[in-house]
Amino acid sequence: MLGGCSTPISALAEINNNEVHFKGNILSINGKHRAEVEKRIAIHEAQSLGKEAAEELLIKGGKQIAEEIRNATK
Repeated sequence: MLGGCSTPISALAEINNNEVHFKGNILSINGKHRAEVEKRIAIHEAQSLGKEAAEELLIKGGKQIAEEIRNATK
C-alpha cells in the first residue's frame, strides 16, 4: 500500500479563478529524499487530476521512496 499512516506524504489543492492548483510530495523517512509534483489545470478538466499527479509523483522518485518506507516498516 502506498500512502498509509506511516508515509510522510502531502497534497494540497486550491481553486482560484476556475483553475485548480495542486501540490503534492512524498518524503523519505529521514527527510533526505523528496519527490514533488505541482500542476495547474482548468477546473472543468480536473476530473483525473489526482490520478495523474500520483502517477507523475511515482515517476519522479515517489515509487522508490515508498518502497524504501515499506521495507523500513517491515
